[in-house]
Parts: sequence; C-alpha cells; structure tokens
Amino acid sequence: MNAKVTSGAGNFQSGRRRSGWLGLGPLVYAPSLFLVMMAVACMTNLASWILFGVYAVASLVTFWAYFWDKMAAAAGRWRTPEKSLHILSLIGGWPGAMLAQQLIRHKSSKASFQMVFWVTVGINCVVLVWVLTRDPKTISRVFESIMGV
Repeated sequence: MNAKVTSGAGNFQSGRRRSGWLGLGPLVYAPSLFLVMMAVACMTNLASWILFGVYAVASLVTFWAYFWDKMAAAAGRWRTPEKSLHILSLIGGWPGAMLAQQLIRHKSSKASFQMVFWVTVGINCVVLVWVLTRDPKTISRVFESIMGV
C-alpha cells in the first residue's frame, strides 16, 4: 500500500516502512541522544550549559526553517535557500535538521543536499570536540568520568 496522506506540511508517503520504535528510523534517535549526551556533559562540568543552549536553540530554529521550507514548497511560495539550511546545521542546528529530515521527510533524499549536510555535521562535531578538549585537563576528566576513577 502506497497511499498519499495530505497534511498541513504537504504530501507524505504513508506506505513507507521504517524500523525502530513507533516506526521511526534510527536517524531520529541520533539527535536526541546527542542532546542527552550534551546535557550529561554539562551536568558533569565537561561542557557549558551555554553550549547546550546554543545547540538546543539552533536545533529548534533549524527544525522550524525546514518545516517552513516544506510548507513553502507545498504552497509554491518563496523557498529557504539550501545554503541557509546548511549554515544553520553548521552552527549547531544539525540535530534539528536531522529530526526534520526524518519526521517531515524534507530534504532527506536529495543526494547533493545530503552530502553537504553530512559535511556540516562532521565539521560541527570536529569543532565541538576541539572546543571541549582544548584544555588538556578536560581529556583526563572525560576518561576519569567514563572509567569511574
């Protein structure tokens, strides 16, 4: 069965099977896990709550931008430039982008967009690791917290 279901955000294929809890794919869980790990890092003083806030706000703004673009596409209105979506992902909104791609099925199958998106995720994660580990004591605190020492 491959029936189309119309919602406020456009047409969706309802016949597509997804794995996981509630039929959601694994890419829905990754951003949530990342944000939980960031919260744990903040609670253990390995990261700043400001940094967590930046990721949370950037993710909400990015999810909204994807949703807005999906609505605009369905209505034939002005679209959000892909470059803007990528910049939002690069500055920390990639968890929201990943959720939007999976939940509202927007920009999830365009190969050229996905390639740039994953590059922005990689760059963001490398910068995050650099920020969190630029103090050598941070690295030892991470190992100590993991090992329970």
